[in-house]
Amino acid sequence: MRMQSIIRMPFLLLWLGLAGCESYLPQKLNYIPLAWRDKVDVLEPIDVYVSNTENPLYLAVREPGAGGLTDAVLLRPLQNMTIYRVWNGPDGPYLDDFNTTNRYGYWWTSERPQGKLNDFRLQNAICPEDNELQWVTACTLHGGSLIAVGPTQSAVCKNGELLPGGPTLQIYVGNYMRDVECMKTYVKPCGEPDKTDYKAYPGELIKEDCP
Repeated sequence: MRMQSIIRMPFLLLWLGLAGCESYLPQKLNYIPLAWRDKVDVLEPIDVYVSNTENPLYLAVREPGAGGLTDAVLLRPLQNMTIYRVWNGPDGPYLDDFNTTNRYGYWWTSERPQGKLNDFRLQNAICPEDNELQWVTACTLHGGSLIAVGPTQSAVCKNGELLPGGPTLQIYVGNYMRDVECMKTYVKPCGEPDKTDYKAYPGELIKEDCP
């Protein structure tokens, strides 16, 4: 049973229609962000004609301790969507020989990050060596992109710390340089937190004051 268009039906009908579906268990629908449920197509692996090196399910779902996702649902947004990411900021550190920061990357959230930075790090199993969590960016995920969404897998950091993971949903975008577009400026317009980047202060992800 293919589900590529079912997600656009009323949610009750969607659940009833899954009764005989063996390849996608109903609980996978809980991985779809609530605000996205009428804005995405749910895909089965049979709907995706890509190799494992390009398949978001194959790349995002990992073994315990390896980070990534414990399980995932394969989605294709029907329209452009806003997604969020916490990164090192425009002052670095740079991550490669091309002076590329981690403003773009594989891992995103569907909601603007809130609360304590350390809580965000633990909930999303982000090791210190992977991300310093200095700035927040809001970018556009293009409609038609192929993504995987699911709960956070545990991660073991280089310092030996175990981040247990949990139910926090993360979005995996395999071809983020093609499928994600961020504004060129790093300056946050006052009162417009969803338009571009802003600094994450040590205690909170939300910048409450506005110069």
